[in-house]
Amino acid sequence: MEERINIIKSFKSSFQKSKKGIQCKIQTLKGFTFISALFSVLCFCLTLYTIILEQYKPEISKWENMGLLVVMSLMFILMLNNTLIELKLLKHLQNIEGKTNFNGINQLNLELKNIVEKLNKRDKNDIIWIGLVIIIIISGSYQQLSETGNPYWEYTKIPVLLFWTIIIYKFVDSNKKIIENIKETEKQIIS
Repeated sequence: MEERINIIKSFKSSFQKSKKGIQCKIQTLKGFTFISALFSVLCFCLTLYTIILEQYKPEISKWENMGLLVVMSLMFILMLNNTLIELKLLKHLQNIEGKTNFNGINQLNLELKNIVEKLNKRDKNDIIWIGLVIIIIISGSYQQLSETGNPYWEYTKIPVLLFWTIIIYKFVDSNKKIIENIKETEKQIIS
């Protein structure tokens, strides 16, 4: 189990390492996860609503007024993705501390190590969504700060939808793998 604990601890946290212990960090992550989830869902729904129903809604929710909301949605969804995964790993860490190894743990550890390494290299492997983030931030900032607005803002809908699609897919994929690995490990520990 020591190897598995080290793999979990190798996950690059979005936050500073807590010296108060795992339980304190879990509570902090739960708070950040709740806030991130709330604002991510809100921003996603408003952005999607604006893109789809732009012709039929009041002036305040027109796409041209959504620059700040779109930029903020990036921050919240990226924070949500990392905090949810870290929260799952820390809860798992609590459950396996003090447990003994079992047959098949090496394979499960190898799978978890590959998942964590892939998540830790997120900046190096994700050039597409990083490029989309840069485009969206520049376009959204220009839309908000310019008196005349961004002449290309209408076309920013495409990178926004691509970004959300990629991030949701990546989250579902990595989350599914982590959940399966954790469930299999904890099932073996109990039996």
